[in-house]
Amino acid sequence: MEGLNEFIPVGVWGLDAAGGRKLPLPMPQDLDPEDFYLSPEGYVVFTERYHLKRGYCCKSGCRHCPYGYDKRTGTIRTPRP
Repeated sequence: MEGLNEFIPVGVWGLDAAGGRKLPLPMPQDLDPEDFYLSPEGYVVFTERYHLKRGYCCKSGCRHCPYGYDKRTGTIRTPRP
């Protein structure tokens, strides 16, 4: 997977697939508190601020993607003038 070497555990915890045990989540080293939040399900959700700071689209269909990537079509929508 792309970018795996950027991730290290930093003490943020999430639930495993069964929803029972808590597991450490891998997080990028340069995260600020404004860069992400935890969803009610325990997922790390990156904000638009983080995506812009990272500087490119990962094409994962992120909730706050500022680049306009559409996971269903695999295309990046260009903004309208």
